[in-house]
Formats: sequence, C-alpha cells, structure tokens
Amino acid sequence: MKHHLFTLFLGLCLVLPLAAQSEKSPQSKPTSRKSTKTGEPQQKKLTEKQRALMVQRDLILPPMVDPIDEGHGVKWCYLRRSRSKKRLLRPGDSIMVHLTLWDQKSKKEFMSTRRRGGRGHGLGRLNVGVSIRGLDMVFPKLRVGDKVRIDLPSEMAFGAMGVPSIPPNSDVIYALEVHKIVDHIDFPKPAEFDEKKSKPAGPRKSYVILKDGTGPVAGDTGIVVYDFMATADDGRIIDFSKLREHAILGGQAGKATPPYLRVFSPLARVGTEFLVRMDFEGIPLNQRPFLLGDSHYLYMHLFTRWVVPFDPSTKNMKTSETGLKYEILEPGEGEAIKDSHHVTMHYAWWTKDGNLIESSYARGGTNTLRQVALPAGMVEGLHKLRPGGKMRLYVPSELAWGQVGRKDVPPNTDIIMKIEFFKSQQLDPVRKKPKKKAGKK
Repeated sequence: MKHHLFTLFLGLCLVLPLAAQSEKSPQSKPTSRKSTKTGEPQQKKLTEKQRALMVQRDLILPPMVDPIDEGHGVKWCYLRRSRSKKRLLRPGDSIMVHLTLWDQKSKKEFMSTRRRGGRGHGLGRLNVGVSIRGLDMVFPKLRVGDKVRIDLPSEMAFGAMGVPSIPPNSDVIYALEVHKIVDHIDFPKPAEFDEKKSKPAGPRKSYVILKDGTGPVAGDTGIVVYDFMATADDGRIIDFSKLREHAILGGQAGKATPPYLRVFSPLARVGTEFLVRMDFEGIPLNQRPFLLGDSHYLYMHLFTRWVVPFDPSTKNMKTSETGLKYEILEPGEGEAIKDSHHVTMHYAWWTKDGNLIESSYARGGTNTLRQVALPAGMVEGLHKLRPGGKMRLYVPSELAWGQVGRKDVPPNTDIIMKIEFFKSQQLDPVRKKPKKKAGKK
C-alpha cells in the first residue's frame, strides 16, 4: 500500500508543474513560427557577422556602393580593391575567377563557381577581350585580386538569345573576383574585307582570300584544320580559337561543321587565309550569336593550320615481308622506337574508298598512345621511322582489325594511313596508393 501511495505522489509532482505551464501559455508547441501580422513563416535573422561572411562568399547579393557608370547601362563598383601593383588586365589574357551570377529583377542566383569547392577551388576561366560585351568594358580597369560587382543590361550580357541556364532578355548581376592570369595570347589585327574581290560562299555569306598557302590541297576526302578569329563589324573581337585550344575542321573531318566551309576545301593549303563575312541584317536578335549584339556582320578570319590530303595510290610504296605497303616521306632523326615505349604522333586513317575513320588532326593536337593499342601494321611502320619522320601506309586487313573489325571499321577492311612521328618515351606505370590499415589515423 505504501508503495502505491509513493508512486501516486511522484506522478502528481511531475504532472502538476506541466499543467500550470500550459495554463500560462494556451498555445502549445507551434508547428512553424508565424508572423502575428501576416501569418507567413518568419525568416531567421542573420547576425552582422554571418551576413558579412555570406556576402564575402557571394552567397548573398553584395550591395552596390559608389557605382561607376560605363555607359550603355553598364554599372559596377569595387567590393575589394587589390593591394597588388600588378598590371591591369588586357585583351588576350586568360584569367581564373570566382564569380556568382544573379538575375537583377528577381535576385535569383543563376550559377556560382563558389559552390564547386572550397578554398582554392571553384574557379572558372574567362578570356579577356572575347567575353560578353559588358564584362569586356570593365576588365581593362581590373587587376589580380580585385573583387567587383557588375550590373549588366541584357543587351550587354546574353541578349535576346540567352543561354541554357539564363533566360532571354535577362538583366544580370556579377560578383566577380580575379584570382590569377594563367595565359596571354596577342590577337591578330582584324583584316579589312575587300568587297571588290569577294566571292559567294552560300546564302548571306561571301569571302576573300587574304593570303595564299603552300603545299597540296585537301580535296573532298582530305582533312583541313583552321584556326579562327571572329569579329563584329565594329572591329570588336568575339572569339579566338587559340585562347580555347579549339579549331574549325574542314574537309572530311568537318562533316558536322557549317556547310559553307566545304567551299574552301579545294582551295585551302597550309598557310592560306580566308576572310568570311556573314550578313545578319534582318535576322531577329534572338537568332543571332549573343556576343554579336546589334552588329549586322560577323567576320570569320580562317588561318589554315593543317592540310592532310587522302592519297590511296601505292605506286611508290615498298612491301615488307608481312605484306605491309609503306612509303617513307621523311625518315626523321634520332633513336628508334623501343617496344615498351609510348608513341607521340599525328595520324589519320581512311578506308580504301576515302571514308575517314579517325584522325588526331581533327582533335587539334597530337596523341600519345601505347603500341599495344595500335594495329600491328601501324606499329611495324612506326619502327621504320625516327623522331620527325613521316610516312604513308597501306595496311591489309590482317594487319589492321582483321575479320573482327571494330565499331566504325567493317571486317576484312584494308586501311590507308598517314603518320607523323614526333617522339617515343617510357612512361612510368601508374602506381596504386597503398591502402591505410584500419585502426591507424
């Protein structure tokens, strides 16, 4: 009996204080904190220190203080000035930046490089002089270490066309910090278009030859690789291929490129320069490249870097014991290739009827490959060269991909090859890191 009385007494001691507390505050635990006026959820207020830190990390839109007006609706201000005495940015600089991009009206964040990583990470690359128009107005006033806010109207940003992550006609805000300059390339001087010497290159397109090249032409089955510079009718540079290690492909390698380039394949030799004018007058703004803005003409200056003709003839070729046919165009100099070496080279492979299979020229650079990954006939040919050597090969199917073939090569297909051999080297095998033993930190 005493035990039951003690239990009842203990229960009353715990319940009565809770009942008294509920009488004082009739509302029990709310499911969400709401404003007494609007009934909307209250946002947690940030301290001044928290807000400053989020602004510093571009997680909150920074304020515009003492704005500088560049005209055309472009305004900007310093968020932090660099203490460095390094030179100002200039066209041709390739820079690494932290940037965050917002919509001016809704203040919605479009993207941020800050969200890609922590300190030292999350950087994006921009090219001064071929960026969007509004940024290129501000870049020449900045140094490494400067952090700025830049407000751009749509016509000085991504225009009526927009980009996948940004709707058309969006006014935008940049918070941008210049981290470092990683490269610089001098732009060629824009060439003048001589109307009297121009020839048609398709609808709304015409061209002139600025400089004649040397060597053979590619024809319809060869490969042409062009460097290019794109300019507007006011002389403003829009794009330059060497900044992005990119190139335009013509001939067979350029099947997916604009059709007007086919006009130049029978004309292009190494060193040939073309200036192509494209007329955008009367074409709606949302159908133009956004960097072009309201310019009527786009000029493409093409510099012919490589021409690789397709030559199926075997007249001057020798035949080895294995049946490989080869012609050494240049023997090269130096040490021969060893079986264990990786090989750095340019190459192009065609079928007998001129269909291009694969080419390192089309990628814009050389390839370094293991010999075990190459067809037997190609390896045999490479061992006949020294660094700097060039050759043509006619590889019978049994020394290529044989009766099996591969994805883009039918079985029992003979292959025509062009090879430029640069160097061979012994690459160290990739060593796996030893696993850490459990229990040890």
